[in-house]
Amino acid sequence: MSLPEPTASNPRAQLKWLFERKTSLYDSYSTKENYRSALQFYYEFLDETSNYSEVLKSDRRFFVNDEWGPTALLKLKRWTERSPAPSSRTSNTVVSHIALIRQVMRYAYELGILEQPVVNVPLSAGVRETTTRTAYNESELDQIFDVITPMIQFSEGLLEPYEPTGLGKDPREIDRAGVPRGQALPDTEGWKSKENMRWYFENEMGCTAVPGTKEHREKHNTFFNLASSKHNGLNDLYRSWGVSALIDQDIIVPLAIKLISETGLNVESLLALKRDCYELEHPLTGQPYIKYYKERSQGERELHISLFDSEELELSPKQSKIIAGTINTILDLTRPLVSNANCDIDDYLFLYQSNSNRFFGDTRLLNTKVLCNWTNKVVERHELKGRGDEPLTFNLSRFRPTLITDLVKSGHDLFEIQSVAGHKSLTTTLDYIDRNGTASEYRESISTALRQIKTNLDSQTEYPLPVAQSEGAEPGEFIFKGPIASCKNPYDPPDEVTSSPYHSTGDACTYWNMCLFCDNVVLTKESLPKLIAYRMQIQTALDRNLDEIPRAGELYRKAASVIDEVISTDAFFSDEEIEWATELAESETDEVLDGFIFQGIS
Repeated sequence: MSLPEPTASNPRAQLKWLFERKTSLYDSYSTKENYRSALQFYYEFLDETSNYSEVLKSDRRFFVNDEWGPTALLKLKRWTERSPAPSSRTSNTVVSHIALIRQVMRYAYELGILEQPVVNVPLSAGVRETTTRTAYNESELDQIFDVITPMIQFSEGLLEPYEPTGLGKDPREIDRAGVPRGQALPDTEGWKSKENMRWYFENEMGCTAVPGTKEHREKHNTFFNLASSKHNGLNDLYRSWGVSALIDQDIIVPLAIKLISETGLNVESLLALKRDCYELEHPLTGQPYIKYYKERSQGERELHISLFDSEELELSPKQSKIIAGTINTILDLTRPLVSNANCDIDDYLFLYQSNSNRFFGDTRLLNTKVLCNWTNKVVERHELKGRGDEPLTFNLSRFRPTLITDLVKSGHDLFEIQSVAGHKSLTTTLDYIDRNGTASEYRESISTALRQIKTNLDSQTEYPLPVAQSEGAEPGEFIFKGPIASCKNPYDPPDEVTSSPYHSTGDACTYWNMCLFCDNVVLTKESLPKLIAYRMQIQTALDRNLDEIPRAGELYRKAASVIDEVISTDAFFSDEEIEWATELAESETDEVLDGFIFQGIS
């Protein structure tokens, strides 16, 4: 692969070329902008540090193969931790930039530009500076659904035929008996009576809620005038009777909220749903599913809503039927609008009629601006409160992390959560969970392993034990060297090993891929080169043969996460030790450190 040659006038030509080539793989404008922003972020890093390279300080020409060694990401992350960021850059933005830069570095390796892959670093969850995309807590959800549940019920009720009540009498026929001239009529007489207004609606308007347009006012002018002056407006009067003149945003938005809370879709994916989005049977699984478009996941995807029916998910009974019911309600309500919609929106699910003076009655497509204005009005009208007694941050984006958070807290399988979330990789699901501050069994197992590694490392540092050199060495007096870590006592393996049918009581443990999760693990500086080489082999195996590593795949992902934390956190080893080990690891990559992993990369 031929890269442009950096020059004095264009010293970062290779960087720019790589980012542009990577960006060209995407159609999304927002994705392209995110990569451009990440490149500017990397430029800032280079301006301040010169990649911690004496050569680059004197010669600004950036040669990718020279500067993107195995520790390139580690240098970038350490800079972000030590350099104060401008107030305009949030912690989530930093995490996003590093993730995109990591993708470009991996892309460079895939193209053969880099001889060795850049060692991955864990990206700590960004601190949420606002609650714009955090999960709702129980109090917030209760407030929201206390308000919108009656709205949802009203919208659903519009599909039921109106039942005449027979209330009231003709408001045009007034009985003045006993009422002196000049004295106001009682509220039961004429147009002042709401029941008489209803009589007129049922008997003169055919139980049909028509808008107060010019053509209808010519026939029912008094009704419309008195509805405005005496009965709190035509819209409120109609809705008190369970009818509506328009299928407007007040009818459609509550159903949109209901659907997004049920499915956990992105707002963009929700609004892009087509009228044929729901399919009763998938051609392969025979199960119901939703077709949706997710721009950041390269187009159309499928949400198999039967996932919500699994006993493990423990959601409401037959949630897939509830979701299908919500979609069908929206389809039925908006069906009359399709014929009046422009051809560019007539196949979308979320149509509504405008109630603005300028575009009254026109068919529109629901968008984020309408959603934002609607939810802001609801918060203000009903005085909804969020954390700290502040006005509630009410937006549809928060329902997605709320659903996923509920699944994680309930201990559901990560692969099912990945399917519900529509993430292309499990790593994305884990990053998403971390960004939303949700503890999981997966992360807890990693934290437990790291605490044990740190405890044993500190003990070995303070009271160093020699490495056993011969058989018969007693545990407690020596440490025993293994392929990727040392061990305090190989005759005391973890429960996962002792329960294996292939392990005999009294034998030394040979399950090296379990070392990082064992209470006896000892990592030292001398362990680091092979540990980093092992990390590279894990990543290669997962990238190339993910489908061939089913349940064992989670163990290796956990191992990779533990190693990432060890080699990028000051609490374990110094920068100099990590850089030394990373350079040595390049010569260890061909050694078979794990037979199963070796099969995965061969």
